[in-house]
Amino acid sequence: LARAIDDIRERFRVVILDTPPSLGLLTLNALVAADSVLVPLQCENLALEVVDCPPAGDTVSRIAVVSVK
Repeated sequence: LARAIDDIRERFRVVILDTPPSLGLLTLNALVAADSVLVPLQCENLALEVVDCPPAGDTVSRIAVVSVK
């Protein structure tokens, strides 16, 4: 996926990768290929607790470190 995006990067200013709300293979590939991550959520108590949840942030941080190497 990262190579496919690199091929079209010069033709588009922004490429949006919409993924399912899980950490499956598609989402992990999109996170590795992404320059930035936007996580939409509902402004409800449970959804806001997930944002503060260390495992969610740790996963994105680990993917960022691995994709740089």
